[in-house]
Amino acid sequence: MHFMSEIILHRLMKNYSLRQLIAKKMKACLRLHDIAFRFAGDEFTIILPATIASDAKFVADRIIARFAHETIVINEKEISKITLSIGIAEYQRNERDQQFVHRADSTMYEAKLREGNSVIISPEMKELPITAILKHS
Repeated sequence: MHFMSEIILHRLMKNYSLRQLIAKKMKACLRLHDIAFRFAGDEFTIILPATIASDAKFVADRIIARFAHETIVINEKEISKITLSIGIAEYQRNERDQQFVHRADSTMYEAKLREGNSVIISPEMKELPITAILKHS
């Protein structure tokens, strides 16, 4: 199980200390065997082994709740509103790695378009339009 999370913090995400702090707070919401890392820019990937999408949604909601009422101070700047856009994609049997990553990424961007704290679960591979699959083949 993977899901990607984009932290919407404008230019502040370029701040290394802020990225580290966000990663630390995200990891505090995970189990010992889960893996979280920065994927690119202001995007993080969390791998939840042996987890179905509905359980991943529970984890995503817990992460969002963790940030909802916190003020973070970095370099004397207070950041009081941190919103998360989370796309959840459950790996499908016989799915190619590229398809899976594309599906997870597309789902995260769909969540981002909704603005604010949002969690979207990706449709199964068979439900995706063929153009979405071919786009990244």
